[in-house]
Amino acid sequence: MPDNINQTVRKLNIGDPGVQRFLIVLVIVMGILIVAGTMVVGVTIVNRMTGNYASRDSAISWTAPVALPGDAEVVSVSADSGHLYLHLKTAHGVSTILVLDGFTGQQLGTVLPRTLEKPR
Repeated sequence: MPDNINQTVRKLNIGDPGVQRFLIVLVIVMGILIVAGTMVVGVTIVNRMTGNYASRDSAISWTAPVALPGDAEVVSVSADSGHLYLHLKTAHGVSTILVLDGFTGQQLGTVLPRTLEKPR
């Protein structure tokens, strides 16, 4: 059995001090990478569990009164690219979409969807 081990050492040339030093450095670097990666995963899990993964300063809260027609009700609310879209429907079935700025609450516009008539 010892003869096989010596042959393997000779074939790989691990007895050379330069190769040994390289392997030691390689093992240390890989160990540091494993520890650092584990720490990153652990910190990420803790931050997501505590809800601190988003900056509190980036979330701006605001209250803005929105003038709705008396018979209108909010059907849905959507957000995209910093805008807030309120889909309203009146008692008469007319749909309206109010576009609000997502950071200030200011009304930017109104969309009145309509069906297109077929060409005659």
